[in-house]
Amino acid sequence: MGDGNRGEVRRLQERLAAVDRELARLHAERAALRRALAGTDLASTADAAGRVGTDRWADPWDAVSPAELAVTGLVAQGLGNREIARRLRLSHYTVETHLKHVFSKLGVASRAELAASATRRALGEDGEPGRRAGHW
Repeated sequence: MGDGNRGEVRRLQERLAAVDRELARLHAERAALRRALAGTDLASTADAAGRVGTDRWADPWDAVSPAELAVTGLVAQGLGNREIARRLRLSHYTVETHLKHVFSKLGVASRAELAASATRRALGEDGEPGRRAGHW
């Protein structure tokens, strides 16, 4: 691979990471607006669009992007970053970035905590498959 191609690949990876961040922000905004419309988050109705990303959501999983969910599901299966990157056809740096974002959004500090939280989310409170089972 020539130096020009490496630069282009790096530029595309950086752009992809920026798009992933924007998708996460938009996903969180959509969740906030849906809650506001449903009347379940009336405190943020007046400024739901203006404060996205600064509120703690009733369900922090609402702020996790689809790409971050895919990475989380593979972490919960016990895979390492390089294997996750291979399976999702991403750079392992992108996987690390997704995990940093998920850790921050969910308030977890380790892969084990993330896996436990994802398992609880998938199974629901009673240990039975919940409404979100299978949707990492």
